[in-house]
Amino acid sequence: MVVDFVVGRVLSHNGGTEAVTGLDDITTYYLLHRNDFGLDDAPAGACILYAVSCGLSDTDLADRYELLVRSGGQEAPESEEEDTMWAEDEDDAEIVEGTGSTVRLRPWNHRKRKDLGLSSDGRPATMIDQIHKLMHLWKGGDLTKVDEYLDSHGLRGNQLFLLPDGPYDLWKKGETSRRVKDLVGAFAQFPHLPKMLRRDEIVRTLAQGAKDGLFVLQATRPDRSMRTIWRTSPATADLADASLEVVLTQTANLTELAPDLLVPGVLPMLWKTPTVTVREILDYFVGNKTVAIAKEGYTETLIIPKADRSAVEIAIRGAVETGKLWLISGPASILGEPIPAGVLTEGAELSGPPSPIPASDVLTAKPGDPQYWSQVLDCQQDKFKVPCAIKVVEDIAKQGKKAVPKEIDELIKASVKLATG
Repeated sequence: MVVDFVVGRVLSHNGGTEAVTGLDDITTYYLLHRNDFGLDDAPAGACILYAVSCGLSDTDLADRYELLVRSGGQEAPESEEEDTMWAEDEDDAEIVEGTGSTVRLRPWNHRKRKDLGLSSDGRPATMIDQIHKLMHLWKGGDLTKVDEYLDSHGLRGNQLFLLPDGPYDLWKKGETSRRVKDLVGAFAQFPHLPKMLRRDEIVRTLAQGAKDGLFVLQATRPDRSMRTIWRTSPATADLADASLEVVLTQTANLTELAPDLLVPGVLPMLWKTPTVTVREILDYFVGNKTVAIAKEGYTETLIIPKADRSAVEIAIRGAVETGKLWLISGPASILGEPIPAGVLTEGAELSGPPSPIPASDVLTAKPGDPQYWSQVLDCQQDKFKVPCAIKVVEDIAKQGKKAVPKEIDELIKASVKLATG
């Protein structure tokens, strides 16, 4: 996570403390090296430390991944790849390796291994390999091959390509939000961007990115209040809203939260135990919280955006009222009904809905008096009294905090209604 933090500072360009999201180890190394040393010679010792911090070795980076070249004892060529990833060395001749005392990154046009940008050993190609492969194809001028590669590797729908420091360079330095219409329009406006990306594909990519939690979509309502969309699918009307913006998670402020997101197992690292307190959920959305998620071959770090307290509380109320969460607050036990005033405290505990006790198990338990359950079943004959209804509830409550079976619950309610007139 320390490496993720450092790379986040590299990508933010402004010393921000946000962690980077969704990068594999090799691409992470490339960004760290490129930020500190560019394409110039770099001391091997420092590069070894960077490699180890990313779970790699300098030997693999040089020989297996063809990302580094040993340059010790040679005069370093002047690099012409200073400003953008599209710059290239004028000399396409093969690089002659030197000793291992210094190393430097290979420019993209010198990475020519046959499997560049292709899946191998059952793992997908790294992000930097896919970008460099795409640059080779783009330079070759065959748009059919570019289209085929984009489609076969799912790059048309790669949300990271549309974010700051992606290969399309769509964001200005220091920007934390951009209008969706501006991101879409850039592909028609600027000649350096690929024209094969169609508007609906870009919009779908942004919608998926919001659903995956990589960023927040934000729209301005007529009353100037904000509607935010995070980890849910935006509606068609949302995507057509001219005010819709892409907001980076580290600066976003959620004004609403879908109740379904609070269900156990949905948000990473929220439910570390079977129960959480309201305070713990509020802390989860305090802003700039990072969580690590194990992916195939690498660890992805996601940033959890800040959320208004009112948005979190409304989401909790919605989840409890719809039976998705069970709330225990002192003597109160709320499930499938509105939370009364004063019950939703920071110390209140939430858990998933309890497992129901099969009605057959309850009806055959026969606790205490042999006539106990016969009295329950005779309730509709007006033989069931309020004290007995209370005893039923007390006995059920002793059975492992499980829910009262629907059949028994209905009998109790019917009996109480009969007994009280």
